[in-house]
Amino acid sequence: MNTKNEPLLNESTGLTKCAMNCLLMYWKNNPKASDTLEGICSWWIRNPEIQAESVHEALQRLCKEGVVQRLHAADGRIRYRLNQKQ
Repeated sequence: MNTKNEPLLNESTGLTKCAMNCLLMYWKNNPKASDTLEGICSWWIRNPEIQAESVHEALQRLCKEGVVQRLHAADGRIRYRLNQKQ
């Protein structure tokens, strides 16, 4: 079925996959790195086409797969890091 929203959904999925690749490359070079969504968007992702929504979706998928850990810090913020137990 071809709808007006279909290209946007495909573009969004593509940007999420791109964000996942960017994150995994960053962690490959910086395996002990940890940051909030805001920090990751500001400092790790250098592609201006990748917005916070795509990065958040990528982090959620990587957490679900067990590749990334979601940590609740003492300041109440959520930080993400590579799962060292894999």
